[in-house]
Amino acid sequence: RDAALMFVHAIPEYLYHVAVALFPIVLVFVAFQMLCRRYKRHQLGKIAIGFVFSYFGLSLFLCGVNVGFMPVGQLIGAGIANSAHAWLLIPIGMVIGYFIVAAEPAVHVLTKQVEEISNGLVTAFIL
Repeated sequence: RDAALMFVHAIPEYLYHVAVALFPIVLVFVAFQMLCRRYKRHQLGKIAIGFVFSYFGLSLFLCGVNVGFMPVGQLIGAGIANSAHAWLLIPIGMVIGYFIVAAEPAVHVLTKQVEEISNGLVTAFIL
């Protein structure tokens, strides 16, 4: 119940932040649409629905991360740092960092490009 109240109190802040971030994108899109008239009415409706989904999805995502995950991560990290096993923070950080980098698609693309440009001298495995 307390966690739900924290989300309810935090969501207006993230709705505002996402609105500030998306507003320039929407403004540029509207300006180009006014100048070029590229999209038809039904396409504009679909794009508007996409903007609405993006707005609420990003707001909920940021609220969940900042209200849910961050405090838990800080609590776990502080608990490990204050324990007798503080040295565990380094290998835990290395493992988490590895999986974050391994999950990023841009890293996979970059490793393939490096391998192609170096004619196989620098392999994706080495990177």
